[in-house]
Amino acid sequence: YHKKEILSSKIATDEVRSKFLDKELTKRLIKDFSKFDVVVTYYGSKCDLPYMRTRALKWNLKFPSYGYIKHIDLYYLVKSKLSLNRNSMENACALLGIKGKNHVFGDIWIRAVTGDQKSIDYIQDHNIRDIVILEKLYDRMITFASKTNRSI
Repeated sequence: YHKKEILSSKIATDEVRSKFLDKELTKRLIKDFSKFDVVVTYYGSKCDLPYMRTRALKWNLKFPSYGYIKHIDLYYLVKSKLSLNRNSMENACALLGIKGKNHVFGDIWIRAVTGDQKSIDYIQDHNIRDIVILEKLYDRMITFASKTNRSI
């Protein structure tokens, strides 16, 4: 595991309003994915990765094949190694004193899907914050993990 810069991209206002929606964003995501041999997520096995794979298939884009990129999902590590009343990333971070989690409320999502740039920027900032705290959570929890050969 090597710490790297955070790669970030966001949907453009004109993309939101076009019939191609997130096609270019999905292309950029796949290109960025190819730069890594390991991806770390929180509940990404059930949420982020299926969603991204679905979008790639919808746009007839080549999503990385099974085995090409390893995957560590910290949700399952937290669930199996900690005793929390709710296994959210926010609860795990609160327990470990990791600060920085913020929230995206429904009105922000609604404005973002209509192309509101301020809302899109807020969501991007939220995602970057999640990456920063995910890395801190990884650093605290990874010693409790077994080796994995899971793939995205």
